[in-house]
Formats: sequence, C-alpha cells, structure tokens
Amino acid sequence: MHYKVYENVFDEDTLIKLVDFYNEQTRRIHVTNGMYKLEDPWNILVIQKLIKPTLSKYFNTELENIGDNMYKHSFPYFPHCDSDSFYPCFNILIPLQVHNNEEQKFCIFDQYVNDFSNGATWVGHMYDEIPEFESNKKRKFIFDDLLVENKTNGDIDSYLFKEAFETPYRKKDLFKGLSGVAVDFKPGNLIMFDSKHIHCTGSMNCEWKIGLSLRFSGVFEDEVK
Repeated sequence: MHYKVYENVFDEDTLIKLVDFYNEQTRRIHVTNGMYKLEDPWNILVIQKLIKPTLSKYFNTELENIGDNMYKHSFPYFPHCDSDSFYPCFNILIPLQVHNNEEQKFCIFDQYVNDFSNGATWVGHMYDEIPEFESNKKRKFIFDDLLVENKTNGDIDSYLFKEAFETPYRKKDLFKGLSGVAVDFKPGNLIMFDSKHIHCTGSMNCEWKIGLSLRFSGVFEDEVK
C-alpha cells in the first residue's frame, strides 16, 4: 500500500492553534500558483512543538525533513508529483481547516513516476495558458507520458471523476490512465503517502481550505507505521 489515512489524529485545540499561527504570518506568506504558502513549517519551532509528539506515533520524526509548506487555497490543484533528487521520501498531509466544514477530498493515484530528478505537474489543455508552472516542470497529459508508470488502458472511473476531480479546467482526459482513491480531507486526519505517486486536490466544494504538508526522507513502506 502506498498510502495510509488515520482519522481524528489531531484534536481541535491543536488545529485552532495551527490555523491561528498561520493567519498571523502575513509577512511570511507568499503566493505560488494561487496558493498562499508559509514555507518550511517543520523548522518553525511553534509548529513542530504542536505536531511532533503526535506524528512520532506514526513514523520516526528524526528523519530528515526536506521541506514543504502550510497553505491556503481556493482552487483544486492539478495532478502532480513531488518527488525529486531527495527521493525516496514520503508526504505527510494534515488538513487543518475547511471553510464552512464542507466535505472535501484529496486524491492519491496508483500511478507513479519513474524519474525522481524533478517534480511534475500535468495541466493538459491548459499547458500554453499557465507559463508560471514552468518551475514545476509542467507536462501535458498523463496517458501518453513516458514518465508515468502503471497507467491503465482507459479513462478514469466516471463516478470518481464526477465526485472528486471535475472542474471547468480539469477535463476528463487530464485523468486518462489514472486510477486511485479520493480520501477525506478532514481537519484532524493524517494522510501519508509515497512521494513518487501522483496526487491532487479534489473538486472544491468550499471557498477555501488550509492544510499542512511535509516531506521526510525515507522509504514509505519501511518508515510509516
């Protein structure tokens, strides 16, 4: 299994403290592709003190942290992969707050990349319209991309697409060749997965949401309990 989800790992008091801290950091937050990001949160002492004792129950938190961010955004991100020259590594995702407590999903796919030198973001028909993704190694379609392994021979499941992926700019052909799961992006849950696997935001049913994303060095199957 390349992912694990644990429910109700973080209590409401911890979530409130994390969100309050994020909202206070106006000078440290910058915008990248529509996401309001606070970079490198593991190296912020107040954040580490709030989450490290809990995370230590699920993996060795003394492993090397290789970055990521605390973020707020209002649009669903494209399918992408975070692996790079630091691979093997794994992602830790902590949903912190969802506007109006709407139901939200986070999507983890069975497909993965075979080159760990750079990240990748698949943008399909939007390729020529979003040059700012160049730094993220933007790519077109997954189904004909030799970078991607374990592709299916057909379209994404229609029900899953309608329920979790569809947006005005994310058409069904963007997800051709993919299979996977849409897990709950629910505040307090803990989502962990192998960084080489493609993943993306589910369709947005809310105005915005806040999450905390971390990456640690190590083989997912060996390190995550």
